[in-house]
Amino acid sequence: MKIEDIVEKIASYYGLCPDDIFSRDKHGNVSRARNYAYYILHCECNFSVGQISKAFFRTNRNIFRRISELKYLINNFNEYKKEYEQIIMLLNDKPITN
Repeated sequence: MKIEDIVEKIASYYGLCPDDIFSRDKHGNVSRARNYAYYILHCECNFSVGQISKAFFRTNRNIFRRISELKYLINNFNEYKKEYEQIIMLLNDKPITN
């Protein structure tokens, strides 16, 4: 799966357009969606931090920090874990259940 395909599905989950995720906007769901994109691209799709940073025009340090922060949140807060699981289901073309 290509980066653009993954970003498109994550954007649809949050009711955003893919350009929002690639933008510099730091507000609410845009930033959260972008962080999930980084995490999923790295941890599930095995893209390197360097590849992700080039696609999003960010520094490696920024990408790595966001991945690390989200990993902590997913491992320690059910809200983030459930959201992550729902996004993965969407990426796998499975219906999201509550």
